[in-house]
Amino acid sequence: MPFITAEFFVKGKDGRNWLVVPPLPRYATQVRGRLEELAVPEAAPTDGGSIPSICWNIPGFAPFGETTWPGYVFHDAAYKGLFGTDWTRQQCDDLLLEIMLYSGADYIHAYTIYTALRAGGQAAFDKDRSNVALTPKDI
Repeated sequence: MPFITAEFFVKGKDGRNWLVVPPLPRYATQVRGRLEELAVPEAAPTDGGSIPSICWNIPGFAPFGETTWPGYVFHDAAYKGLFGTDWTRQQCDDLLLEIMLYSGADYIHAYTIYTALRAGGQAAFDKDRSNVALTPKDI
């Protein structure tokens, strides 16, 4: 599925934690079985990929890789419930895989990251979802 906003930007001070700034990234996906347009909101936090630092120098596994970075930004937003709290962990992880492949990541790297995420991402999902503030639509 295509990006609607081809470029997007982040700002940060510590080199690891970033906030999304305009122009805001938008992406069209069918990962949940219907066409949806996702927009990452302004000031959405991201820390890139949660790749162990020992792997950062291995080509394709940097937390801010060119072909993986866009997926990490959308994945962080999805885990945090910024597209709605009805997104399951599976759907969030599938979104990352879809965006990595669309962005040009090769299958070996994309599926290695995806498989590691599926094996070890539950705690991060639970933590992010426990921090989601209730909105009127959730009550």
